[in-house]
Amino acid sequence: MKALMPEKEMRIIFQKGEGSMTDSEIIGKMFSEPDEGFRLLFDEYHQYVYTIAYNILRKSFNSHDIKECVVDVMSDVMMNYDRNNGGSLKAYIGTVAKNHALDMCSMLKKSSARNIAIDDVDVTELASDAVSYTHLRAHETPEHLVCRL
Repeated sequence: MKALMPEKEMRIIFQKGEGSMTDSEIIGKMFSEPDEGFRLLFDEYHQYVYTIAYNILRKSFNSHDIKECVVDVMSDVMMNYDRNNGGSLKAYIGTVAKNHALDMCSMLKKSSARNIAIDDVDVTELASDAVSYTHLRAHETPEHLVCRL
């Protein structure tokens, strides 16, 4: 009769997958065979990174942007991971993913603060808020005033 697997081991197999490599094996491949190391890193952690990015970006970004964030994070990890830092690879990846997603949000906020789509704004309202109609030249409409701003 087959002995039951201890609960702790079952949890590790469930979390990591049946044929998964350890972090130290992935790190070794990242430095000895970068192409293979990237593939292993991506296979092991892309869903983890996607989940982090999705939870931060889902309100403002589409699926394509979130996937692009995942690839950027994986590339960043490959280029900047220091094997001598002694920390957990998963923790490092999680931190990079969170920071990259937050940076994307920050860039979007800065860019949207500077850009206003003319379709989204009532030009008459904008012009009346900015300057009174007495500043209009005889031939100008409120739309002309907005262009002069």
